[in-house]
Amino acid sequence: MKHIKSYILLTLMAVSFVGCKMDDLKDDVNDLKDRVTLMEEQIKILNDNVEVFAYVLDSQQKTISSVTESDGQYIITLSDGSTMTLTVGKPGSVVQPTISVDENGYWVVNGLSTGVKAVGEDGTTPDYPEFQVKNGEWQVRFGEDGEWKPVEGGNIGGGSLGDQIFESAEVVGDKFVIVLANDGGTYELPIVSQLACEINKDVVGADGYIEFQPGETKTFKVKITGTPLAPVYPSGWRAELEKLESADENGYNYLLVVYAPEQTSASSLANVVASNISEISVRVNKSVFWAVDKINVKLPKVYDSNYAQFMDGAALSINGYEFSKASLGIDDNQKIHIVTGNTDISESGVYFVNEDNITFTYNLGNSVSVDYLVILPYDDTNKRSKLTVQKQVYLNKFFICQNVDIEYTATSSYVLRLQPETPVNVIMNNCNVSGLVAGSGFAMPQAAGNGSLEKFSAVSCNFNLDDTSDAATNLVNNMDCSVFEFVNNIVYRSVDKTSGVALNVKMYNGNSRTINSLIFNNNTIVGLESTTTAMVYAKSINAIDINNNIFWNTEMDANSMFIRYVNNMQDPSKATGGNNIGYSGTNEKTFKVFFTNSGVNPPITCPPAFSNLPADFQKSDIFNVDDTNSFNTATGVFIPTASYSSYGAQR
Repeated sequence: MKHIKSYILLTLMAVSFVGCKMDDLKDDVNDLKDRVTLMEEQIKILNDNVEVFAYVLDSQQKTISSVTESDGQYIITLSDGSTMTLTVGKPGSVVQPTISVDENGYWVVNGLSTGVKAVGEDGTTPDYPEFQVKNGEWQVRFGEDGEWKPVEGGNIGGGSLGDQIFESAEVVGDKFVIVLANDGGTYELPIVSQLACEINKDVVGADGYIEFQPGETKTFKVKITGTPLAPVYPSGWRAELEKLESADENGYNYLLVVYAPEQTSASSLANVVASNISEISVRVNKSVFWAVDKINVKLPKVYDSNYAQFMDGAALSINGYEFSKASLGIDDNQKIHIVTGNTDISESGVYFVNEDNITFTYNLGNSVSVDYLVILPYDDTNKRSKLTVQKQVYLNKFFICQNVDIEYTATSSYVLRLQPETPVNVIMNNCNVSGLVAGSGFAMPQAAGNGSLEKFSAVSCNFNLDDTSDAATNLVNNMDCSVFEFVNNIVYRSVDKTSGVALNVKMYNGNSRTINSLIFNNNTIVGLESTTTAMVYAKSINAIDINNNIFWNTEMDANSMFIRYVNNMQDPSKATGGNNIGYSGTNEKTFKVFFTNSGVNPPITCPPAFSNLPADFQKSDIFNVDDTNSFNTATGVFIPTASYSSYGAQR
């Protein structure tokens, strides 16, 4: 029994000891939290007071509208609506850097000149120091975009240094009187309650600028109390003030209307910004006092070439798809080429074509996969090039071509073999595609179902599909596609078909795959048809836009249609379009836009936006087939007659 009592006593002692340790630990944690909170508060007070100090040195023509005080803290409202906070005599718990201004007007931190002016020159806005603590040491930067740098001699340390910028502050009549510490002088700042100038800057970008397109006009709300003067603006720009009949609910009573200059070239931009001024200022005065607010404006940077724009890190745009070095994942400029002669492609690359009639040869096959293959004109002179694909391109991420004749010379498979790691973007503009053979096509996955397309976009391209077999030719095969965009293209057959053979051409083939958005506008399809599985065959399509297309075939072998899906659209209102016409020949075969089937459950239906009448495809007068200048299957020229000039590809 004695042993049991001893055991209980020892246990109670251990619990008591652990309890003491836990209480001490909680006290330490709470003490640390208090110290961190106090330090954060002191850093904020320091930065707030430095901002006020900078204003005292250089007000930038912003007057004080009002000052309110509570427990030694002053809230200062300026004429442009902005506010500052001044805290006098707040005791500190850590040693702060010392801040002053030397006789040359430079900020001095811990006795060392920073080389940064405290007063703006030639109308420029000065930067002032901002402080933070990182890894136990003070850091300083000048301006929001400045680099944080260590403060020499600025370790936190211990101590109780209080506010070391201001000795006192008080409102005396219509003045705010500030006395700087260390015999820094006394400043009497007027409080002008009936003087205000505030521009609404909700649209200011992260860089502090408002970007205009060339020739664009923008308006900004302005709050004005006092007498406004005409705005000041840089060369080439124009700005006007318009007084509103009454102020809105937020007190804005004027509009600032800004007109950007026209800009047609890099040289014209240089003339616009030659004075290096990008500010538009609104000025208001009352007696001898002034209030000024301003916005910074800019035009997009203009480049002399696609190459210069890309090398600068800016985005290029093809078919509305934007891409840059960063988005392509290029960290080695050796992958970017200016091409002036025939070139064999051996790896991922961006090729800017600077001579006409250059031939690129791709012959890597499955030995090498490329992340990106991009071929573009060097500038806007529309130089064309040719890409001969002898073995299919094993592609990881991006295929982008403009002004390229793409010739596929292999005897089977697809031009692009998409790898499964990431959704791929295929973007083509003003390209000619030839050499696709029956049983193959343009883009397919590495294996069924394991590749996908973020975007497939073909705009103003020609596809010559000389399919004389009943095997299908598919532009895109067996992949999900977020956006399938096919606009202003000509798809045609230039050779006579074999007698009795039913052609089977598909823009998209994937009866177990989904298209999120299908856009098919102003295309001309001549001499081609599909079987009953349609030219676009998908499991489901979430949104559809089909307008102004021409489907022309004088010798159709089977009833055919453009779209067939396995599952009806969940929201049929997302199918829009119309004015699709064509000719289905004299074989008594029909063509319509949507496949329908009332014999299944649920029935396959046509969205209500479409009439889906075969009669729309019995218009034999769309082309003048006897005029080789306007209808020519050898050259791919198909110009509708005047009555149908708005239909089909607009060339």
